[in-house]
Amino acid sequence: HNQYKLFYEIMSNAKTNYNLSVYEQDWLQKQFSDQDFPMEVIGEAENWLQSMNDAAHDLGIEIMYCMPNRNDYLISTTLQAVTSIRVSTDYVTWLREGRFPEWNIGLNNLLAFSVGLLPTKDVFWSTGEQPGYKRSGKLTKANEPNPGLTALIATLSAGQVAPGDKLGLMNKTLIMRTCNLDGTLL
Repeated sequence: HNQYKLFYEIMSNAKTNYNLSVYEQDWLQKQFSDQDFPMEVIGEAENWLQSMNDAAHDLGIEIMYCMPNRNDYLISTTLQAVTSIRVSTDYVTWLREGRFPEWNIGLNNLLAFSVGLLPTKDVFWSTGEQPGYKRSGKLTKANEPNPGLTALIATLSAGQVAPGDKLGLMNKTLIMRTCNLDGTLL
């Protein structure tokens, strides 16, 4: 019951003050693997996700899961507010380390569709160079070698498309290739 109150307060405040319509729950893997309570108390992890869902549903807000475990895909079938799920790795990991290609989303897309969720790719840069990018408070050089590919993969994921450029650095021409003028995805 206290978990519901917490989620309701957070989401209600964000809806009132910022017109929140989609709540993104990130770091699901870490929240369960790095916390004792979901592993020590039977049903506690499910209660936490159910409370989040109930608060969102009562407020008319959708939920997008990010960095999910496989069981998060499955439990979403019982939660009406969960409508989308991120199927890619963190974009910054790809940029910084070149590991786990964040555009390699095919199998996760199939899993998302099979449980009725819209798959989405993490944000992407529509412009290759992002001067002044900070990681852990330190200026870092990061470059997107193929903005066109990342925009295409985001569009083909069939979920939300989220450019993540620094303010003033968006490539409007490329971004507008992902949607109509009214924002309808192509």
